[in-house]
Amino acid sequence: MLTHSRRERSCGGTIARYLERRQAAARTALKTYGVAFVRECGLPTVRTIHHPANVSAIAMNRRMGFVDAVG
Repeated sequence: MLTHSRRERSCGGTIARYLERRQAAARTALKTYGVAFVRECGLPTVRTIHHPANVSAIAMNRRMGFVDAVG
């Protein structure tokens, strides 16, 4: 977890938002790489597991085309 100085936080959160976007981009890149690896290995299905309260992980999975499991 990155911490920010008082000055950085007082700049309207600009630096914090920038870092959050970079971290989100890194998460998406890693998941994309993982999915490509699984496909390259010939596996037809990819499952992800996340905590139900992890809204950012759920949103990322949906953007990437994952669907909620039934049952």
